[in-house]
Amino acid sequence: MKFIYFSAAFLMCFFITGCQETAYKSQEDSKRFSSGHEESGTPGQQNDSAAFRDTAVKVGKEELQQFLTIQPRIDSLIQESKVVMMKTLEKGNLDIERFNEVRMVAEDPSTNNDVSRADLENFKTVYKELEEIKRETDKNIAESLEQAGLTKERYEEISDALKTNPGLKELVQGEKG
Repeated sequence: MKFIYFSAAFLMCFFITGCQETAYKSQEDSKRFSSGHEESGTPGQQNDSAAFRDTAVKVGKEELQQFLTIQPRIDSLIQESKVVMMKTLEKGNLDIERFNEVRMVAEDPSTNNDVSRADLENFKTVYKELEEIKRETDKNIAESLEQAGLTKERYEEISDALKTNPGLKELVQGEKG
């Protein structure tokens, strides 16, 4: 069984399937395009067209508005799930540090760091509950995104674009302010 490493910051990523790959892709894109320039065109030239670009991601005004409308709902679903997950860990008499210690032994029994068979069984029970919370959260997020007219992939692309495209960030600030 493959286990996911938990930390306070990582819990959020546990909720959205594929976000580890998205985070990695985003980091790679940021390195390649850290200058903020378009992938095509003259270096240093900014694109001021009606469709905003980020390293190959076009974000139209309508999509941006859909994103801005649904983002608080998605954030709320994730926050609620984090709370439920933390309560699940507490109910299982585990904190994040102990959860990770037991996880390491579950993945590689040769690393037995004072982990009993009862600890492993408790871990498996808690892990199954966390997976169910994640499945339910993923379902709720997918439904919310569908109602907003966005796919999970497109939502993540726009989110990544907002992190890496200063022009798009400025536009969002203008829309909010």
